[in-house]
Amino acid sequence: MTHLSKRTRKRSKKGASIILVALCAIGLIALIWGSFQLMLVMGGSREVRNAVDSAVLNVGKHAVDVEVPAPGGYGDVANSDGSVSISNLSRVWGKAFIINANAKDMDTEGQAGPFSQSNAQNAYLKAQEVNNILSAQLQNKETFKNHFNSLAQNNPAKLLGQNAVVQGAPSVSTWSTAMMDKGAESNLYYNPNQLPPGSGANVSNIDRGNKSFMRGYTQLTVNNKDFYLPSFRTGEMPHLVSASTFNQNLTNQQGSSSPIPNAYQESGIVNQGATSLTANACAQSNPQRQWGLAIPHAYVSIIFQNLSKWYLDKDPKTGDWILRKVIPYGTTPGQTIWGLQQVRLRPPPPADPPNGIGGKMDGYATVGNEYKVGNAWDLYNALPGDHDAPMMKLVQRVREIDPNFTMQKMQSLLQSSKIPGTDKPFVRFIIYPKYNGPDCTDPTMQIVALGYGETPPWMSLPPTGDGIEKIILTEQTMKDEPNTCWDNVVGGTSPSCSHHTEYAGTVNWTPSTGVSQCLGELRVARVTNIYFTSDAG
Repeated sequence: MTHLSKRTRKRSKKGASIILVALCAIGLIALIWGSFQLMLVMGGSREVRNAVDSAVLNVGKHAVDVEVPAPGGYGDVANSDGSVSISNLSRVWGKAFIINANAKDMDTEGQAGPFSQSNAQNAYLKAQEVNNILSAQLQNKETFKNHFNSLAQNNPAKLLGQNAVVQGAPSVSTWSTAMMDKGAESNLYYNPNQLPPGSGANVSNIDRGNKSFMRGYTQLTVNNKDFYLPSFRTGEMPHLVSASTFNQNLTNQQGSSSPIPNAYQESGIVNQGATSLTANACAQSNPQRQWGLAIPHAYVSIIFQNLSKWYLDKDPKTGDWILRKVIPYGTTPGQTIWGLQQVRLRPPPPADPPNGIGGKMDGYATVGNEYKVGNAWDLYNALPGDHDAPMMKLVQRVREIDPNFTMQKMQSLLQSSKIPGTDKPFVRFIIYPKYNGPDCTDPTMQIVALGYGETPPWMSLPPTGDGIEKIILTEQTMKDEPNTCWDNVVGGTSPSCSHHTEYAGTVNWTPSTGVSQCLGELRVARVTNIYFTSDAG
């Protein structure tokens, strides 16, 4: 009995050992299997994160492809297909900014017309409208769904299974946008001397290289209106950003109800059997394109007008010269005008005073000699006076087209412009930009005498402005030059009467907001005053 009990105990110990070994083996197998599964999950999680990173970065890259139609009047700052995106939205706002700066300056100078402020308001509202539409598109998860899924699905989580495909998370709550780099540069640069001095514009700028950029996500103000531009750092490409940085800059722009985001966050999810993994990523977009502040399709005008006024004697009561006739004349030098024909002169004594030499007089003059100078610059400066002040107003407006334009360039343009000979009493020159590409950048300023050369197809003519004309310069008068007069007297006590000419002029400025393309016009109004008296010459 004792011997049997020992054998039984021995056998029980052996069985227990076998069970223990089996259990250990099973545990080891389970551990190995569990570790393997954990490795698969961890590796799959890494694959999901990589897929989501790539997909969200793709969203950042393709944000520039979200386009909306440009509003009316903004085709010159739109893409070649007439659309607006985050790349060129700043050009739209820039054009509206210039128009409103001009409107405010016109108010300041007392030259605002009845429609200048309403034109500026409409330009602002159109820019705001396209901004709002684009903002709604950029903040809509559905806009980027295909861009996210196309790349996410090309990066499956193979460690989780052959059919483990990453998809965008179905919940809208996983999608968000941000405005990063507040106060950094936008993609719109400008030159401060582009803006008229009376605009009172509040512009915060930051220098990058040799360019001065308007700041992004920073309030810019002119004409009692606020402008906001998105930030896009120069030299940066679309890139991933950390979630913590992203969440500190969620879209909540003060003062703008429809901000333009420059960063995007989305989540991706994969469901494989009982395994469900989620990852999220954030990416910042950048169109990698900078623009200069400008109204590309715009121009200025300078017009020279000629008039002759014919006087005979002074009023004995007021002492004012008595105007007998007004005759316009053309731009051909050496024209002869018979302005007064067979007019009676005051009789000699013993007739009642005032007296003269009597008889009949034919008065004539040679006019248009001011055009012997040959070019528009010399014609502009034909009379003494400070001509720089009014010309700088025109130069400033041209800078709204070409920020690098100078007085020296204006002089060169006008010196290159020959005066066409015509019977018309005026000649108008148009100064406009020429572009080599469809994006309307890097203009070369051209000049043409209207009616004597080609103008670009986009130009709206004749010029129409929305400002009020004002005399900027009253030129000094020249006597008996460049135009002169003569007379023939028949039946008088002398064969000739007293006569002389006075050549006078004013330079007048009519500003415009630029809504109708015309940014302003200088009108050089020259008058040849021709005086005759009944006295002997």
